[in-house]
Amino acid sequence: MAAYVGILSNTGKILDNDEAALAYAFEKCGIEPTESWLYVDDEFGEMMLEWFYSGDWVRYRDINDVTDI
Repeated sequence: MAAYVGILSNTGKILDNDEAALAYAFEKCGIEPTESWLYVDDEFGEMMLEWFYSGDWVRYRDINDVTDI
């Protein structure tokens, strides 16, 4: 499970798993699921994570790998 740590304009923000990161990305983009987060297509979710966190974020494989907090 990945962890996302904000840098530059997102300094101080830490999202400790993909689900939290996806919810945060959707919220910031104004996207609300019609039923539940459980029904978000996996491929779309992966693409969203890759796109949204390609800027001012560092992605770690696991929250335990985060050393620069």
